[in-house]
Amino acid sequence: LLVCVFRDGRYLFHAVLALAFFVWGAASLKPYLEPEFAPDSVVHLADGASYVIDGIIDERPQWKDGGGKLYLRAVRLQLPRISVRLSGRILLHVGEGCGEYLTGDLVRFRSRFTRPRNFGVPGEFDYERYLACRRVYATGFVRSPGDLALLRRGLALHLGRSMDRLARDLGGRIGQALPGEEGAVMRALLLGDMGGVSAELRDLYTRTGVNHILSISGFHVGVLAFFFFHLALWCARCSRYLLLRAGLRRALLVGTVPLLLFYLFLSGAAPATVRSVMMISTYLAGLLLEREVDPVNSLMLAALLILGCSPPMLFDISFQLSFLALWGILVLTPLLMAPFGVITGLSRTLLTFLMVSLAATAATMIPVSFHFHRTTLTGLVANFVVVPLLGYGAVVLGFSAMMGDFISHTGAQALLVAAGWLVSACHRIM
Repeated sequence: LLVCVFRDGRYLFHAVLALAFFVWGAASLKPYLEPEFAPDSVVHLADGASYVIDGIIDERPQWKDGGGKLYLRAVRLQLPRISVRLSGRILLHVGEGCGEYLTGDLVRFRSRFTRPRNFGVPGEFDYERYLACRRVYATGFVRSPGDLALLRRGLALHLGRSMDRLARDLGGRIGQALPGEEGAVMRALLLGDMGGVSAELRDLYTRTGVNHILSISGFHVGVLAFFFFHLALWCARCSRYLLLRAGLRRALLVGTVPLLLFYLFLSGAAPATVRSVMMISTYLAGLLLEREVDPVNSLMLAALLILGCSPPMLFDISFQLSFLALWGILVLTPLLMAPFGVITGLSRTLLTFLMVSLAATAATMIPVSFHFHRTTLTGLVANFVVVPLLGYGAVVLGFSAMMGDFISHTGAQALLVAAGWLVSACHRIM
């Protein structure tokens, strides 16, 4: 790279830069894929024997109808007369039921531990690598949440615990207003909780080509940012003082960032949500500095920041699809629209919507086929129905209900029922 600085060759510089990032990435992944285990690592207990372990839940528990998953940081091994210090992360599978545990809780359980292993089937999901990228090298199993003994609740001021509790409470309110499939979809749309969505319903969204709408993505964050901004602007316009003496638009755009950060942690900080919040923040920083912001550069900056914090995120399917889809929208959509420059009005708007769907589909088709062993083009048509009903309708109504619940419970229930009706209408059309 240093030599290329003194040479007038753009292509050589790009080639060497790509090689440098490749080597840097490989070196960053080595501690995850080829770790050196400490003498007190929980990995050494994966010998088939049963052990009593104390561990702290360090990630939001994932519950569904058939059980759940808990990621824990091992603390102590309980022996008959003494306790021994432990280190390392554990993935604990819960066979059935749902517990009330939150991030930061200290629990005790008995289990046999095993090392993650793949089946060796060609084309299978690399489960061992997936867990290694999350620094999990041992897994355990308990039959139900009752097999875990709660030793100590987490700190009340712990950010992760506070967000977990708030997400659980909001999910419960959504479930009370919408107890069926509509409630499960609304929890997925608003909170990123996919546990209540049945396999049949997920397959319906996949076959229709609109499964992207179920996971919280940049589209959801963009819609909410647009909604926050215009709601605050409408409220601020009621004050003549603010209209005359304050730069409302710039101030309110910056004011959306704390709200987006709050929603980021509330929804579980998925890669697509992190990417979207970073890009919006970059755009707002450019606005404050009065600098032009290039969308592709903002996209690459978000990717580098995420990978700098967690290099294995590159192999996360949600990370890949999120960045590839947006790259396709930014780069391929103008190319697809170039032959239709003479079209204007509503026809151009509908055509742009179609080309955006086509660009995102084309950019993600290969990884979707590789990971899910299927691909479909029906999403090009289905997006015309699903995106307005769920993206612009149910998401806005549902989030308005979550905010309005602190003011009027009856009004919030009415908004949730209206959002559920949109979800139900979408399912009937699909």
